[in-house]
Amino acid sequence: MHIAYANIGKERYQKIEQVQNMEVQEDGDHFISSQLGGLASTQMALRAAIELKVFSIIADAGPDAHLSAAEIISKIPTKDPSSAEWTLERVLRVLGANSILSISRKPLGNNGEHGRHEWTYGLTKKSRCLVSSSSTTDELATFTTSLILFATEREMLESQYMIKDAVLDPGSSPFYKAYGVNFYDYMGEKPRLRQLFDEFMEVSSKLQFEDVFKLYGGFKDLKELMDVGGGIGTSLAKITSTYPHVRGLNFDLPHVIDAAPKLPGVKHVAGDMFKSIPNAQTILLKVSFYSWILGAIW
Repeated sequence: MHIAYANIGKERYQKIEQVQNMEVQEDGDHFISSQLGGLASTQMALRAAIELKVFSIIADAGPDAHLSAAEIISKIPTKDPSSAEWTLERVLRVLGANSILSISRKPLGNNGEHGRHEWTYGLTKKSRCLVSSSSTTDELATFTTSLILFATEREMLESQYMIKDAVLDPGSSPFYKAYGVNFYDYMGEKPRLRQLFDEFMEVSSKLQFEDVFKLYGGFKDLKELMDVGGGIGTSLAKITSTYPHVRGLNFDLPHVIDAAPKLPGVKHVAGDMFKSIPNAQTILLKVSFYSWILGAIW
């Protein structure tokens, strides 16, 4: 099965495109309204494409590859390729409408089957951030995908229904209003959610800290450094390996510390920064406050 469109003639097709462009310009408010109404659908279409490895499938076909829904479906282990192709086509169209994928038309077969065409899809600057390549590091691809997957987890979406309630009755966060516990306590009991969050925070910290480490030379003057919310200690280990005289203390929640590996010059300490933190000569805060601010929504 191919989702194809009859060849209506190049000249007529160009005229239709011109009319469509005029309508978009003249009826801009309607176009904007449609975009606003589709924000949630776009986010979930993006999540589905990541989970189905759509972007990797296109990337594996070549740097400038454009694939049809049928070609992409052939790489996905679906139970009913014919039906799945139509569903995937709709997902791809949503992503194309938001410049996450590029869209083009090509004839079916060598010269087109009775003038029929199909839509094909390629990567754009946005979607290239989702796959490792010569221009996108593994860390950036992991950061982008983990952020999207985490933000679209069911618990995250459910808690956002309570944002209005948190404004009207600001005694607790939207997440607490939805689930009756704070985000971090809840996450401690949910391995999948915890894994997504830890992966996102770890690569986020690594990406942000790389630039700091290149520009800032003050670490060499320290004797002791405690990284509050340091994850599994990756950033701290980079400091202690470069400056072996620095004693590193990696402080994070118990479930994070439980998964932290042994690192030269780093001592892992479990605790809760909102209750107390150990004494240290110097304290490093990278993304803790950012995470805490997001926690007000969660």
